[in-house]
Amino acid sequence: MKEFHETRYCPAVWRDLMTDFLAFFTYHVNPYKSTMPLLKNAMEKSGHRRIVDFAAGGGAYILKVLAALGPETDKYNALLCDKFPNAESARRIEKLSGGRIKYIAESVDILDENEKPQGFWTLFSGAHHFSPRQLKTFTECAVRQNCGIAFFEYSGRGILQAVLPSLAVPFLVLLLTPLVSPFSWRRLFWTYIIPAVPLLMMIDGFISHLKSYSAAEFRRIVAETDAPGYKFECGRKRILMQTCPITWFIGYPER
Repeated sequence: MKEFHETRYCPAVWRDLMTDFLAFFTYHVNPYKSTMPLLKNAMEKSGHRRIVDFAAGGGAYILKVLAALGPETDKYNALLCDKFPNAESARRIEKLSGGRIKYIAESVDILDENEKPQGFWTLFSGAHHFSPRQLKTFTECAVRQNCGIAFFEYSGRGILQAVLPSLAVPFLVLLLTPLVSPFSWRRLFWTYIIPAVPLLMMIDGFISHLKSYSAAEFRRIVAETDAPGYKFECGRKRILMQTCPITWFIGYPER
């Protein structure tokens, strides 16, 4: 089952407004803060200094990621890409980063068999968009190109992790939309006049929880992947008063 914003039937304006809100929410809540030392350690051990973030959406969270890598942030940079790139966000993120973040303007599908940019590949809140076989293929592609790879998810299939947060999403969107930048009359119209954005985010959020992965499922992907010379780590921890599960999967070539 696909989320609506993943389909070709979703108007680009709705998709951009949804990914803008997700970027705003993830940036300020910073759910992956506790896993950033794991990413930094893997990047240092693999020798990679560039993050290549797939399914980047609005892309703002990578600003947090670069800041979390430590005081020597100038030695790290990032390249963002998405199947449905958000052009307005791309320009804003590139400017805010002082040139350390670039956003590929063309559509990039991780399932495309062509060679992908070199670096440490990441999926923040994106792994659930793909089947186990597709994630395995993506991981094998990273191995062939000698790239590091990491998935981070803050969703779960339990009632507390799926139903309750999904029901709260429309109220969060209605409450926080005035704080999302840049200001947009379209954002206000599709949130308060015709509430397409809050309703679609509730529906897509619930679907994303149902499709989320456990650490055990990530381990099965590792077990089926032929990756000599690679080290893989998978785990899960809870944040926000133990209600939000953070699941992570990291693989990198050991130098």
